[in-house]
Amino acid sequence: SGAYLTAAEWVKYGQFMLQGGVWNGKTVLERSRLQECLNTSAANPSYGMTFWLAPDPSVGLGSESRRVRSASSAGLPPFYMAAGVGNQRLYVVPSLELTVVRFTRQD
Repeated sequence: SGAYLTAAEWVKYGQFMLQGGVWNGKTVLERSRLQECLNTSAANPSYGMTFWLAPDPSVGLGSESRRVRSASSAGLPPFYMAAGVGNQRLYVVPSLELTVVRFTRQD
C-alpha cells in the first residue's frame, strides 16, 4: 500500500510476475513465493494476496470481483489484476504473456 509507480514501472512488475520472479535472466524471487499472491483467500475467493483473481464464475464478492468476473464471463482468458488509487489497474494474462496497465487522471 502506498507505492508510487509510473505506468512503465507497473508494466515491469507485471512482466516480473509473468516471468515467475526472473528478471534479466536472474531469479530474484522464487516462483513459489509469487504464486502465494495468486492463491485465493478464505475471506474472498476472488482475491489473493494483493491481486484480484479472474475468477471462478460462481464467485462474486465485492464490487471489484464483480467487474473481474464479468470480464471473464465475456470470454476473456484467465487473468489477475492489481488495483491502484484513481482506478489505476495492472492486468496480467499469463496465457497470452500479456501485461496491460491502465492509468487515469485523478481530479
